[in-house]
Amino acid sequence: MIPAPSILIVEDDPRTSELIDRFLSKEVFRTSRAADGRTAIDTFAAVGPDLVILDVMLPKVEGFEVCAVIRPTSKVPILFLLASQV
Repeated sequence: MIPAPSILIVEDDPRTSELIDRFLSKEVFRTSRAADGRTAIDTFAAVGPDLVILDVMLPKVEGFEVCAVIRPTSKVPILFLLASQV
């Protein structure tokens, strides 16, 4: 049996992170979460996800920097998440 794809959710807003996690878990994806850039880098190295959903504005290390750390060692797809309040 093929394992379900793994997705790393990197989002500092707990409500948004939980919502994304619930939706993906119902679709049988394995999920991991990180609430800041430093944790995202560590979790990425530990988990080796198939996809990263990455918020741009994060505490400790911003999303673009996280991408810059990941990209030289992995071609994993990265979906950037941006929030804007009107």
